[in-house]
Amino acid sequence: MEDSLNQMVTVAVMLIVGIYVVASIFGTMPAMATTAVANESITIDVGNTTTVDKTYGEFYYENETITNSSGTNLTEGTDYEWYPGNHSVAWYSTTSTTDGATAEIDYAFDHKPDMARNSIGTIGSAFVLGAVAVIVLVAALILGLVGGFGGGGRRGRR
Repeated sequence: MEDSLNQMVTVAVMLIVGIYVVASIFGTMPAMATTAVANESITIDVGNTTTVDKTYGEFYYENETITNSSGTNLTEGTDYEWYPGNHSVAWYSTTSTTDGATAEIDYAFDHKPDMARNSIGTIGSAFVLGAVAVIVLVAALILGLVGGFGGGGRRGRR
């Protein structure tokens, strides 16, 4: 029983290390694809920030264009601030921005290929599940060592 438990723990640890290595490789893969987003609807929230829909980018460019509902191009630094580091827009109260109104934003960003992005999410979930499995197996091994794996106890006697 102890040998099979040790083998299960060894296999689980090897799987987790393998998953970690693959996730590290995908995690360090550079952004290779550029996506341009046009006419994304965004709500003006004066005094607050609004995040754009596409949040999986690695690098957002400073080439955004925002147009209010009347078709006027808004001016960065006057009507809004674009924060490419967290892909959001901070809104200022001006004659061109109406709180609660809808505007349209065009922007571009670089991201990892879809396969790498999807794999990182899947591998991350597997890593968490594998880590929990190892904890359970190690706890079972410790309990088995402390309890003697159920051998030698008094069972069924009266």
